[in-house]
Amino acid sequence: MFNLRFLKIRQRVFAIFFVVLTLSATIIFQSYKIITQNVIKDYLFRYINISQSEIERNLKLQIDQVNMFASRLLTNSDIYILLNDKKSSCDSKEQGLKNIIDNQVINKNIIGYIYIIGKDGNVYFYGDKQNIEPPDKKYVESLRSSVPQWGSIKKDDDGNAYILNGRKFYNFYTGQSIGYMVIYIKESSLFNMYNSMIKDWGYSFLVEHDRYIISYPDKSIIGDRIFDKDTFDFSQNEYYKILKYNGNNTIITMYDMGDDLKSLGIDWKMYSIISDGVLFKNIRRINIFAAVFQAIIIIFSLFLAYLLSRNIIDPLSRLNKKLRTFGKNSADVSLFKLGNKDELWVIEKSFNDMVTRINDLIEQNKEAMERQRETELTALQAQINPHFIYNTLDTIGWMAKVQNQFDIESLVIALATFFRLCLHKGEKFITVNEEIKLVASYLNIQQVRFPGKFDVLYDVSDDIKNIKILKLILQPLVENAITHGLSEKRGKGHIQIRGYRTGDDITFEVYDDGIGFDPKMADNVAKSYRGGGYGIKNVDERIKLEYGNSYGINIYSKIGSGTKAIVKIKSSSPT
Repeated sequence: MFNLRFLKIRQRVFAIFFVVLTLSATIIFQSYKIITQNVIKDYLFRYINISQSEIERNLKLQIDQVNMFASRLLTNSDIYILLNDKKSSCDSKEQGLKNIIDNQVINKNIIGYIYIIGKDGNVYFYGDKQNIEPPDKKYVESLRSSVPQWGSIKKDDDGNAYILNGRKFYNFYTGQSIGYMVIYIKESSLFNMYNSMIKDWGYSFLVEHDRYIISYPDKSIIGDRIFDKDTFDFSQNEYYKILKYNGNNTIITMYDMGDDLKSLGIDWKMYSIISDGVLFKNIRRINIFAAVFQAIIIIFSLFLAYLLSRNIIDPLSRLNKKLRTFGKNSADVSLFKLGNKDELWVIEKSFNDMVTRINDLIEQNKEAMERQRETELTALQAQINPHFIYNTLDTIGWMAKVQNQFDIESLVIALATFFRLCLHKGEKFITVNEEIKLVASYLNIQQVRFPGKFDVLYDVSDDIKNIKILKLILQPLVENAITHGLSEKRGKGHIQIRGYRTGDDITFEVYDDGIGFDPKMADNVAKSYRGGGYGIKNVDERIKLEYGNSYGINIYSKIGSGTKAIVKIKSSSPT
């Protein structure tokens, strides 16, 4: 046995405790994993087998419906009279057959078309539209009795596949041969019957005994032949394979239709292609769970052995860790839960007092900085004497009007409106309608500067126009759209300004179809731009300061496709 005498007692306890816990946990969880895997695997294969048996029963019921319908036609004396009527034309006979068949109980979800070939060689068609070929002459000649025989696949002009089911048409009462009847069974009725069986895991398809595909999810390959014998050949007692198929780990199951269907001439097989990854997803989850849980047990064993061996120096280790954490980031450090009043209690209490005091000072400093920022922004708005600006601009506008300088008059009026709304008696809130007028005044000035350079579209909901919002949140975005988006674009640009309510909030969108920029440079654009005296970054900070950190500006752009800025604020009016 391994000699532990050279280890210290603390190290011996740690080693023995860790080995015992780890070994017992490994044995328990590995056993649990193996048992669970086998149970789930057996359940999944049993479910598939039961589902395939159920599909076989449903298929037989469907074929029985076709045979019962055919029997009703075979015993209908009106058909005998009509087909033997030599005075009626082929068209009138065909119409008469349609009327007779329509009066029968026919399931059009199963039966698509019907061809009746008279003994005189005339062909009569039943269906919504004749966009499919009649049965081959060779197949018709092979029909020797009223027992149905299965034919090849036919497809209509729309690509829908049909399976031929034909029989010889006798007079039920006299035994006289009347001709042949071929029923076109919709492949979609078969597909819909089995498609949902393993839809979440893979797909299934039907194949005839001679390897021709009669039903498949990809309708284009119906009627093709399977040549991959190694994949789809099964031994007598084999019903599934696990192999590589199309580059993926795959389970392929084969179900051979029973004697009941074979007695009806149906020698079909059902193949199911199942993704190994999807089918055994739960087993893999169990494996992951077992591995994670086993890892947790190992970590817990280490932790418990560590506690037992380091019980004496653990309080000092915690204090050392908290001091290091506090040195890196004081906000992340937690306070001690004070226990017995021993020597360590004094140190832990002093540490708690120090952390509390420093965090209080940091919080006070943050509040002071926020108040200073708000004061600076308010002072910035009050730097210009409003009355002097208004009077001067009104004088310029009056002089321009006297001199018949209407463009200058329009420009000065737009500028006066802009400043009047911008300053707004030193108030920080204006209505949405006033904010839009402010933007419109600015854009009128820019359209004079850049005639024909861009058009503007406003789309603002009426229900938000009287709500008061923080002013000057849209003009910097519009200025950014012109300066960085449309000024360098060739040809005429467009700006769209939208405003609407989203729940308890208001959302504004400023979109331009300018040159755009790399989304990775959005932060640099926001930091470098100083449009309108505020800049996008400052507007975003003002919104967050007023409404909270969940509100602000988001910018989305793509080179060559334009830029969209989205502003989100509260819809409630400020008090």
